[in-house]
Amino acid sequence: MDVGRAKELIDSGLIAGGMIPKTMNCIHAVEHGVGSVTVLDGRMEHAILLDDMIDTAGTLCKAAEVLINKGAASVRACATHAVLSGPAYERIAESELEEVIVSDTLKLTDDPAKDKSKIKVLSMQSTFATIIGDVYNYESISKNLIY
Repeated sequence: MDVGRAKELIDSGLIAGGMIPKTMNCIHAVEHGVGSVTVLDGRMEHAILLDDMIDTAGTLCKAAEVLINKGAASVRACATHAVLSGPAYERIAESELEEVIVSDTLKLTDDPAKDKSKIKVLSMQSTFATIIGDVYNYESISKNLIY
C-alpha cells in the first residue's frame, strides 16, 4: 500500500494510525533501526503492517519491534505474497509480531522444523475462480478488486 492510500484510509476514519515509511535503503533501516514512526492521529493501540510481499522478514520484524517500543499493544502484518526466504520463519517466530496474515499465492515450506505458528494463510481460490469466470464471460473484473 502506498503512502497516499494509507493517508486516505486514515483521513476517512476507516483506520486510525500512522506510518513507518519503507525506504529504498531497507538494509540500513534493519541494521540501524527505523529512524521515525509518524503517528498521524496521536494514538496507536493495535498496529497492522501492510506490504505486498515478505521475503526475509527483516524490515517487517524491525518495524514491529519499533511499534511495540513506541507503545503499540500489538502488531500484526498482512502481505499478499509470502516468499519467506532465508531466516524469515525464525525472525517471524521470534519477533514482536502477534500474527502474520498472507495469501496462498506462494506455498509455505513443508519443513516441520520451521515454526509457522504465527502465520495464517488465506485462500485466493474463490477470488481467482471468479476473476477467471469473468474474463471467460467477457465481464469486467474490477468489481472483484479493492482499490
